[in-house]
Amino acid sequence: MTFDGCYSLKELNIPPKVQTIGEGACDGCGSLKELNIPPKVQTIGVKAFYSCDGLIKVNWVGKSTLKVIEADAFKDCNIAQFTIPVSVNKIISSGVSGTKEIKVDKKNKKYKSKNGVLFSKNGKELVCYPANRKKSIYKIPKGVKIIGTCAFVDNWQIKKVTMPDSVTVVEQSAFSGAEKLKTVRLSKNLKKIERSAFNCSLTALKLPSSLVVIEDYAFNCFNLKGNLVVPKNVKEIGYHAFTNAFKVKKILIKSKKLKKVDKEMVFSINKVTIILPKSKKESYKKFFTKKRQGKNIKFIYK
Repeated sequence: MTFDGCYSLKELNIPPKVQTIGEGACDGCGSLKELNIPPKVQTIGVKAFYSCDGLIKVNWVGKSTLKVIEADAFKDCNIAQFTIPVSVNKIISSGVSGTKEIKVDKKNKKYKSKNGVLFSKNGKELVCYPANRKKSIYKIPKGVKIIGTCAFVDNWQIKKVTMPDSVTVVEQSAFSGAEKLKTVRLSKNLKKIERSAFNCSLTALKLPSSLVVIEDYAFNCFNLKGNLVVPKNVKEIGYHAFTNAFKVKKILIKSKKLKKVDKEMVFSINKVTIILPKSKKESYKKFFTKKRQGKNIKFIYK
């Protein structure tokens, strides 16, 4: 079954015998407004309803047996309220992001909803903050340890996020495409920032002393300015960890524990000075050379 790119479809009743809605089944069906899913459907595939920007209502016909919602299944939709059935036990990155509010059947054993935001049942992972949620400030609840993959993906409303000190990991692409996000208060116990976690509009950045790993493209922030400080416990810095940092002039590396620093940890067309601990000059030379980090990068040991 596929209606990929169909522009005349307004309401879709999935046939009652269907068990899997396949990858890209209705990708780009911009005119689709209402979707009715029968009880036997157990899997909704990757990008099944991706970019159905007219889709505002999803109905579960009868007692749903749905188990899996794959990546980007309902990404870039405009669903007013998405209810996750009791049977669902797996939602992959941004599977239900294209909505204003997420609700979960109270008997679901894997997930729960709090004020329209999706969490793991134990409340330790923020799974999805709806992309169409029209609030500019959000305070993540205490007890959350993980900001999940693509949790805030493509939310164009959020401007400020406050993390509780329980958060230890920000997963891949967690804030990717959050174009108006300018301010994030990071957890004091944050240990790892994964690949492309912050592809947004941060203007300032204060990394906590607890931080150990900064992965590739962790901060892709054109508006980031001022001086950056890499704190004392960081052991790994990935490729283009600070990318498109055109307004950053200095990076002070306090850590004496670096075990891995990839090429071009900072990407900028402008001149950047990296200040390093003098006591680590010999061991850090293998990481910090113009050949590895760029001709426009200056190194000072002090």
